[in-house]
Amino acid sequence: LLLGLVLALGACGEPRSPGGFGRLDVRAGLPDRLVLEGSPHEMGWWHGHLLRDRILKLRKSGEERLCKRAFGWNAVQVDDSTERVLALKQHLELCVDQTLHRLSERVLQELEGMAVATGLEPAELIRLDVARDAWRMKGMDGALPGAAGVGLVEGGFEARVLWGGEDAAWLAGNAVVIHRAPVGERESVTLTWPGSMGAVASATAGGRGYVACEVDMRDKRRLGFGGGRPFFVAAREALQTIGSAEDLLAASTATMGHLFVGFVARPGEQPAVESMGGVGAFQGSPDPIVALGDDPFLGLGPYEDAQNPDVKAVRESVVRPEGLSIEERWLRLREHAGRADGADGPEVRIAWTPGRTTFSFRRSADADAREIILRD
Repeated sequence: LLLGLVLALGACGEPRSPGGFGRLDVRAGLPDRLVLEGSPHEMGWWHGHLLRDRILKLRKSGEERLCKRAFGWNAVQVDDSTERVLALKQHLELCVDQTLHRLSERVLQELEGMAVATGLEPAELIRLDVARDAWRMKGMDGALPGAAGVGLVEGGFEARVLWGGEDAAWLAGNAVVIHRAPVGERESVTLTWPGSMGAVASATAGGRGYVACEVDMRDKRRLGFGGGRPFFVAAREALQTIGSAEDLLAASTATMGHLFVGFVARPGEQPAVESMGGVGAFQGSPDPIVALGDDPFLGLGPYEDAQNPDVKAVRESVVRPEGLSIEERWLRLREHAGRADGADGPEVRIAWTPGRTTFSFRRSADADAREIILRD
């Protein structure tokens, strides 16, 4: 009886899985790959359970960091009674409430599963995702600029995104690759940070996906939380249901300023990939809008309108020249990634050939890449 009581008490102290499966791979002391299987709620629970400590730490440090960058105040040390601070907090809470009412059912279930595992409310978990966009309306600049593109290779295509700016090092230190195997649906891989419902890059089996960055909008009239959800969350949701690259591009409207390149493999067709990209904001359609079409390469930098001379520079030096290898084009596009003095930074590559999609993430040039292969 005593042994049975001891075993029962021990079992009570362990969190009980609702089902599904999760595994966390660690490399160099950092979460490297999170494998999730099951229903949205089950995958959310495993996400929260395996990364609970990271999520709790990042929620506090991440919000403090954004506060300091946007407004010059620290969320812990500031006098919260000031009228300005109260107004800023109220704005964030309104945007959080909007987001919770506009999430798809499957993403909401995933968020609720994570809430059970971490002990945090869904509104607390989604705050960091929302703050990256909502506080840009109040003065915070986009700090994760980059360059992205898609190029044709023999038998398929390759997409890349190279991030720079103030948050590049933060992303390199906090990013985790999440490999999801949902019940009855295509497998997918995303790059994000612990606890996030969004993704800065994502791909599914079958060669569909996107890569994205932030863009600092000089024309602040184009900013607004018009989509009612953070852009990186909206993009990941769109990828679950899209049928074309044009549909994916449509998800880049109503943002605070994001560069977005979407792609869809088309086995047996010409061209073998449909790809479109642009810089989206709240006011107006994405600008510039570019399509791969019959060209061998599509490239974009973090420039908010088609009249920017740097947009022409990308087109003239990266996209149009004939006879360049794809590696030469990527090398030239790297100059537009927002990396000071050619500094190194994180990078994602997504390659597709019929039957195989490869997602590769490298934290820096001298780091080993994490590679995941998805089979059709």
